[in-house]
Amino acid sequence: MFRLIKKTAIALGRILFAPIRALLELTDWAAHSAGSGGDSYDEEVVVPLWRRILLFPVRRVSGTASILWQIVRFPVQGLLSDPIRVRHLAAAAPALIALTLFAYVMLTPTVSGRNLETMYSNEFDQANRDSMISRATLLANRLIRPGVRRAPEPTFRFCKMLAVNNQLDRANAIIESLAPESFAGYPPAHEQRAVAYASLVGRGVSNETVLNALIWHLNKAGERSSEDLLLAKATYYRETRQADACIAMIEAAARMNPIHWFTVTDLSLEKKDPARAERALNFARKSFSELLAKDPLKIDVRILFSQAQVRLGLLDDAEDTLRSGLEFFPEDAKLRRAKNLLDLTRYDRMVQDKKSVDELTQQLLSMLETSQEPTLVYDRMLGLYNQSMSDENRARIRTVFEQEADKNQEVAVLQFALSTVAIVDKRFEDAIRLLERTLELDPNQHLAKNNLAWLLADAEPPQLDRSKQLAEEALAALEAPNYRDTLGHVLLMRGEYDQAVIEFERALPGMRDKAKTRTGLAAAYRKLGNEEMAVRYEASSTKRP
Repeated sequence: MFRLIKKTAIALGRILFAPIRALLELTDWAAHSAGSGGDSYDEEVVVPLWRRILLFPVRRVSGTASILWQIVRFPVQGLLSDPIRVRHLAAAAPALIALTLFAYVMLTPTVSGRNLETMYSNEFDQANRDSMISRATLLANRLIRPGVRRAPEPTFRFCKMLAVNNQLDRANAIIESLAPESFAGYPPAHEQRAVAYASLVGRGVSNETVLNALIWHLNKAGERSSEDLLLAKATYYRETRQADACIAMIEAAARMNPIHWFTVTDLSLEKKDPARAERALNFARKSFSELLAKDPLKIDVRILFSQAQVRLGLLDDAEDTLRSGLEFFPEDAKLRRAKNLLDLTRYDRMVQDKKSVDELTQQLLSMLETSQEPTLVYDRMLGLYNQSMSDENRARIRTVFEQEADKNQEVAVLQFALSTVAIVDKRFEDAIRLLERTLELDPNQHLAKNNLAWLLADAEPPQLDRSKQLAEEALAALEAPNYRDTLGHVLLMRGEYDQAVIEFERALPGMRDKAKTRTGLAAAYRKLGNEEMAVRYEASSTKRP
């Protein structure tokens, strides 16, 4: 038996390596032919170039074949020369064959399944990129059919796609399966849920259940350090009054997005740590400066850079930064608004430095010439007129406005400025006339509509229909507490007490002069027969706001 197996193996070996031996013999013949041109081997053999080129691949192949033959020959001969090894090999052959077949049967479905998952995943990504929502949903359903935890990564991408397309119920169900609150799931899904809970806390929904869920998902998100996750951690630390940890998390986020340095500054000032606040502002200035150097045309970066300069007290540098941007984009609304805010800051500094009324007036007038949203300028103008205790100073301000209005009769802002002066002087008929002129020149001036609505409601006789229309138009143009207060006042005058209460209540939290709004609420509640609420608001109206 042994001899038969040995002879069979040797015969198979000869058959398998016959081509190699033939190739070796061919090589030897070719080499001999190339070297047989002389009568003596001592003579130098010169082989023509064309023969060398022709024989080069043959020599390479034969050399490789020779090496392989030497590697294979000795182990095979050693194995076949030992009868015991041959018997063991023959006895183990059926088991090896059976093991190979079993592995093939078991691994083939797994490999095929993995290939199918990969195919579905790639097709889903392509459909999602092409906004083919139906096809993407079909492919994702095939992926998650065996269970969402089997293919967590594409399932998570499917969840994001659902959220973007407002299919929130199913998105929430999937992400809750990927990141449950009972055991560790897919870390990116835990991160997403942590960010969602942090958003709830940021909107004022804060209780023990929410905070416990937030910290659970933060812990299960793993060693991840995305900007959103760092901010979620900061939210948790802020809510649990761990100020230093909160600031540290926001500082880490600021290294990814420098806009967060402003938040670090504010929190540091709350902690009465001006050194840390200044350091954060310097980091912000440096970061935005580097970004602006890479792309000087980025408007948002330029504005943020100027804000960092302003907060560091570098007003002249901030003005240069914005002026350079306006040279590129002279009509850009965001740059012009940033310039207006810078002018307001400069004006406030002038007030702190106790500059003269003439200087302050000139600053306000120059600001009005370029301001796109002059409401803040008007407030300061009215404040300046009120603060001017002497009749002489008030007359000087009024004269400046009148002279400017005479030179520029078609400028709505100057007419409005004169109307504010008339209101302070209690010349209400002149104020109504000037506000009407303002709206003729600029029908979209919502502050003029608000002021005119109030004056018309208190006029003799009151013009309540037009007053209500103007108040509603002003509020539609800008959601402002004082505009709601005006609308509440007009509704009270019209006898619409239920609606007046609603508007007063909505205006009250944001009002500077809360006493006036509380007085209006007391009057409205009394008209509704609710004496208890009327007395309560009357009592509170005498307190400090």
